[in-house]
Amino acid sequence: MRCGALTSVAYGPEAIIAVLAVAGARALHLVLPVTVAIVVLLAILVFSYRQVIDAFVDRLRRRCCEPVIVLIPVALPDRLRYRFLHNHIDLVLTRALRYRPDVVVARVPVRVHVHGRAAPRR
Repeated sequence: MRCGALTSVAYGPEAIIAVLAVAGARALHLVLPVTVAIVVLLAILVFSYRQVIDAFVDRLRRRCCEPVIVLIPVALPDRLRYRFLHNHIDLVLTRALRYRPDVVVARVPVRVHVHGRAAPRR
C-alpha cells in the first residue's frame, strides 16, 4: 500500500467514531421518550395476547371438561446470533398460560435453518 492509503485507513475509523459520538450526544435527550414508547407498545402487545389467549382457552373449556393442552413451537435458529434476534413470543404465551389450572403448556423446540443450510445433527 502507498502511504496515502495507509493514512486514510488509519484515520477513517477515528473520524467515524467522532462523528457518531457527536450525533449520539445530540440525540441523547430522545432516549427516554423512545424507551417509554417502546415499553408502552410492548405492554399493549402483552395485554392483547393475554386477552386472545383467555378468550381462546375459555371457549375450548366450554366445549369439553378436560384440561386444554397447548403446544407452543419454540424456534431455534442454527446460529447463535439469530437466537438473540428471534422474538420470544413463546415465552409470553407460556407466561400467560402458566397460572391457568385448566391448561397444560408444552413448549416444542423447532429447528430453523438459516440461508438454506442444514443445522448440524446433535
